[in-house]
Amino acid sequence: MGIGAHILRSDNIILENNVFFKFRPIGIAVDFVNNIKIKNNYVGGIVERKTFKAAHLLDKRGGVIICGFEGNKQTCSAVSVTDNIVGGAYYAGFVAPGHDCGLYDETFKNNVAHSVNGVGAFIYPNENVATHKTCYEGSHFSAYKISRQSMFGFFVTDQFVMSHVNSIDCMLGISAKIEGGEKKRGLVKMNDINIYGETESPDCPPRAGFCFKEVNKFGFTSVLAAVGGSKPKLITSSSAYPHDVCHGDPSWNGKSEFNRVKFHNFRARTKAKGLQYAIGLDPDQPDYIMPQEFFNAEFIEVEDNALVYFYSP
Repeated sequence: MGIGAHILRSDNIILENNVFFKFRPIGIAVDFVNNIKIKNNYVGGIVERKTFKAAHLLDKRGGVIICGFEGNKQTCSAVSVTDNIVGGAYYAGFVAPGHDCGLYDETFKNNVAHSVNGVGAFIYPNENVATHKTCYEGSHFSAYKISRQSMFGFFVTDQFVMSHVNSIDCMLGISAKIEGGEKKRGLVKMNDINIYGETESPDCPPRAGFCFKEVNKFGFTSVLAAVGGSKPKLITSSSAYPHDVCHGDPSWNGKSEFNRVKFHNFRARTKAKGLQYAIGLDPDQPDYIMPQEFFNAEFIEVEDNALVYFYSP
């Protein structure tokens, strides 16, 4: 089967209370639209196309793709994505625009992703909103059993904020990169984040959950401001994938600020005898790591040997 639902060049549509199951390669796609509401839908079992074969190219795939499937730059307005669940997908559960910093509207709110072989939510600055070049935000999102980051972004902006996110049992936890240029003081900021280690749930997607055996697992991985290297919404070149691989240089002016981040239930060893840490370095980051500044962080039931990992001695 093809895409579950594709809303293209349309106005004034509500897509609500539906189930999209066992489609390939995308559950819901929205492109070149105005006044669209995507609310309370379940998208699950989204798999890759077996017929797509091309050297060094990747298929466009994901659970819910907002204004990205038909092109990286689109005219989209008044799109809201709320109260949806993606359970089982490749690349990303959601690819969606963020909202204005500090304005918690229904652009992207109260969505959940789990069992994704990729990223829970890939949040990008809306190219139709001029202020997003300065600051944009992703918030009110939950993800669990994700094989890479729960929430992530790597786009051109001065500031990317993540807030009110629950990140549960994800391989690389929560993280972000921004492209701001060497002379700009790019800022990655997190507020009111809850990060959980391994859970009792038997849910086990590829390379996630209890499947971790030979890799290190983190609750938070270091963020970066870069000179170059930002990614498109849907990566179609194998050299650019995964999302967090940076081919640009790190910016010496980068800054981070993490407020009220809580780490819960981190044991030094997972049930599969893998290693687990609350905080670690991004394994695909350049050699300069900008300061990672935490304020009012809390560690709740975190073993001493599970606090921080940098490099093996």
